Amino acid sequence: IGIFNPRNIIVLLNVDGIETRIEGWADGDFVSVDPNSERANVQVGADGRAVANYSADQSVNIRFSLMAQSPSNRFLGQLDAGKRQFGVSVSSPETGEFGVSACAIIKTRPNRSYGAEAGNREWMVFANDWVEDAQIITALT
Repeated sequence: IGIFNPRNIIVLLNVDGIETRIEGWADGDFVSVDPNSERANVQVGADGRAVANYSADQSVNIRFSLMAQSPSNRFLGQLDAGKRQFGVSVSSPETGEFGVSACAIIKTRPNRSYGAEAGNREWMVFANDWVEDAQIITALT
């Protein structure tokens, strides 16, 4: 039986050598890592032969969905206000998935809405040099 505990999803931001863990996740899907481009573009010639053109783009967008009261909102807001670059890592020890970037920025601040419930805040981080799982293992061997 597989086990999953959302408390074990770890997102760390590294600012000037100090790592800060993002906390106060919203309910539902609260972290996503989305590549900015397809891994390969395939061209098929008139005779049916194909060529796979692999992209050099290693950038991703990372979305964080936080509760409105999360202390991480203030921290992310300070990074954005200062236009700071930082490192970011996302890991799931239970699945063994891991990704890291040494160069990231806040791409999109969250919209703010208020209602009968506290609501959520969704941040988007752009990470330029994302390396994950198999790439890290390959580099270490």
